[in-house]
Amino acid sequence: MRAGGVARRRMGLGAAQSLAVMDGRLRDYAALAKEARANPMSSPNAGAIGETALELFVKGPSPATVARLDTVVAQIPFRELPMIDRPYLLAAWTLAHAGNAEKARAMIARYRTEMTDTSIRREQESDLHGVLGEIALADGKPQDALVEFHRSDVGYDGAPANECAPCLAFDLARAYDAAGKADSAALFFEHYLATPYWDKLNEQMDPMRVPAIRERLGQLYESMGKTDKAVEQYSAFIDLWKNADPELQPRVADARKRRAALTPVEKPR
Repeated sequence: MRAGGVARRRMGLGAAQSLAVMDGRLRDYAALAKEARANPMSSPNAGAIGETALELFVKGPSPATVARLDTVVAQIPFRELPMIDRPYLLAAWTLAHAGNAEKARAMIARYRTEMTDTSIRREQESDLHGVLGEIALADGKPQDALVEFHRSDVGYDGAPANECAPCLAFDLARAYDAAGKADSAALFFEHYLATPYWDKLNEQMDPMRVPAIRERLGQLYESMGKTDKAVEQYSAFIDLWKNADPELQPRVADARKRRAALTPVEKPR
């Protein structure tokens, strides 16, 4: 970022944002994202929703964040944008993550009514199923989510929907977790971690997901009595977020407390 030149600065900003998210430094991320939005090549509508979605995912819903999301969505001139640039599905996905399945369904209804370009609809069919899976999770219907997530992995032509090999595993893990199937959830979380993908350092991939996976795997393994694995995952989570923002530190403290309870204390000889 210090080397000079617009292209270097733009690439450095993206990497710096990803690292900030991975570290739990969301305040630094917000400052970097503000600079990135000033880039004329960026998409302000999708960018604003994406930043709110990231905060919802990392921190969990709060009244302030949910209200901000409603404001961001309300300000997007969907009908005035070229159809390919209209963020209906991203908005619905984020609304579902905020816990508002009703608003997410309403956005999907708008998409089906206002997105009249059938070629775009066909190409986005797998993405639509992914969003429907998120809505099913928000509705407390993990079995329906499993069906939709599997459908999201197949394109309209029957081929893989995209090149993201670990993406399906992450979604299935969350659905199995919501269904109370700890062993299956852990299996698919581990599958995500072990599966390579060239774009995993994208802020929406490992930076956002890996800390959450490590934290949750620690809890899942603890519940299954797999102490060594739980300690390993808690340690990895603590290391990732040791410099996280103050509002995230209670989760780090909880992981330390859980790890300490699982670690045998050596008696003095």
